[in-house]
Amino acid sequence: MTQEPSANEGSEDEKAWADIVAGWGESPVGDVPEAESIAEPAASQPPAPPEPETPAWNPVPFDLADEGAFVPPTPPPVPLPSPPRLLAWIGVIGSPLVFLVFLVLGLTLPSWASTLLVAAFIGGFVFLVATMRNDPPDPYDDGARV
Repeated sequence: MTQEPSANEGSEDEKAWADIVAGWGESPVGDVPEAESIAEPAASQPPAPPEPETPAWNPVPFDLADEGAFVPPTPPPVPLPSPPRLLAWIGVIGSPLVFLVFLVLGLTLPSWASTLLVAAFIGGFVFLVATMRNDPPDPYDDGARV
């Protein structure tokens, strides 16, 4: 059920629309002076001095010439873990890799070898969990480095 607009409402809308369409090409401020009349200043006036260029705002000033000057120091070598911890990591990572290689190649492991690999995995995992630290070395250290 739609309501038909009354005769007054329709005529007001159509009148407003007709006003908009009639004023379509006009400037909202008024007539704009021709470009020829403002293009050339009078010959009796000296030319205005050019405005000085303002530098762009930069919160951290730096020189692009110095950009390639910084060379970071070489990092120290990665320390090796203790031998028991290294063997535990080899058991945890190496055992599944050996199983995967044998699976991909379609070879079968003897039962004693697969038992040894499973024991190495479980033993390495248990060792790594058992030797974890419970509290951080510095309770006020959030890990951020500058």
